[in-house]
Amino acid sequence: MAEENLINVSKEIKTSILNSNSQEKYKFGKVFFENGLKAQEAKVFKLAKECFYNACALNYEQGYSYLAEIYLYGLGLKTNKKKGIAILNEGMKHNDARSIFLLAMAYERGVGVTKDTNKSLELMQKAAKMGNLESRANLALCHIYGDYMQKDVDKGLEILNQCADENSILAINILSDLYFRGNTDVKQNIETAMEYLKRGVELNDAHSCSALADIYCAKYENGKATDEEMEEAINLLNKTAELGDLYGTFRIGVLYLEGKYYEKDIDKAIKLFKEAYEGSPKDAEYYLGLAYDEKKDYEKAYEHFFQSVKAGNDVCEGAFYKLGQYYENGYYVEKDAKMALKCYKAGAKMNDVQCSIELGKAYYYGRLGVKQNYDKCLEILMPLVERGNEEACLMSGNILENGLGVEQNLQVAKVVYKIAAFSCSQEAKERLDALADIEIFSDDEENVC
Repeated sequence: MAEENLINVSKEIKTSILNSNSQEKYKFGKVFFENGLKAQEAKVFKLAKECFYNACALNYEQGYSYLAEIYLYGLGLKTNKKKGIAILNEGMKHNDARSIFLLAMAYERGVGVTKDTNKSLELMQKAAKMGNLESRANLALCHIYGDYMQKDVDKGLEILNQCADENSILAINILSDLYFRGNTDVKQNIETAMEYLKRGVELNDAHSCSALADIYCAKYENGKATDEEMEEAINLLNKTAELGDLYGTFRIGVLYLEGKYYEKDIDKAIKLFKEAYEGSPKDAEYYLGLAYDEKKDYEKAYEHFFQSVKAGNDVCEGAFYKLGQYYENGYYVEKDAKMALKCYKAGAKMNDVQCSIELGKAYYYGRLGVKQNYDKCLEILMPLVERGNEEACLMSGNILENGLGVEQNLQVAKVVYKIAAFSCSQEAKERLDALADIEIFSDDEENVC
């Protein structure tokens, strides 16, 4: 990257830059870099690439990592991992800590290079010593989980909090996630997670805004959120969209679709989903399908469910269920039992509850082109029984109680019905009454509901 090869710069400006001293050239490089960040934020990646290239040509070292990311991840152009790695190596020669961090991540994941965890750790530690907060936060996780170094949860949390105090968005998000989910080492504490997210919101982090909004929405759905908290959730979702992440727009669309907080308005939901889809948030296709499904516009719904499956987003297992329903019942497409079964199997592999239930029913009743097989049905449904799914419990309990295709086991049948009774299933309680003589529970465990 030679300074005489500056891209899309007028002859006069180029001449002025070339005639400058090294300190002035560095200042020009900073200007190009800052313009590159603005272009990238606006998703004008061609301009961003040119600006970052010019920054690098003028030895402004921060440009290397951002230019490399454009090639590594194909932002606005074809992915070129080899070139991306070469740029990161050049950035490392110029002592750019972020380039070293991204190179460490590439070695950890095997992106553009042969996977090498030892090399990754070496580079991560080097970047951390240079003050790179992302590297420090990742090394903190290594301490917490005992990856590549001795496990020390307290030390890991201490480092993460130090990074958070220096306004590291990554550290704040890691801490909020640790306390939100909880594990054997970090006790779940939703309030603490929310406090970290609020710090992220103050730093205008879109993920923190959307995550905090989701918590408020979940509380509202469970009847535990105040009106003020729900208003704050809406404000946060709008802020998420303002920050360039259209998840906020999408999430408000979901509220209109489900009739939660807002009065149900399918057309309004569709409008918002389309706005969100233009920014390619991962879930919009599926929810557009749900909206058109409610309007009984099965042709459009089918297309969006199909695109959701094709995109392979986080909710595509739900799209598999809907497609299965369309093929099974002949909505828009001709009835096709084999295709319905294929969709249910695909969704079940992704642990979708509804797909697993439909697959279990296929073997329970002997439909969708498969032979009745109660043993296979139990195999599919038992993981759902463990999770307390009422329908799975009732089918499995009936198989075990009556010895349908398997050895009769009244004790296990009663256990299964008992699980469903915890969800206040009336049918399960009736079956428990019928099996009252089967003694497997103490008296104080009865009458759960």
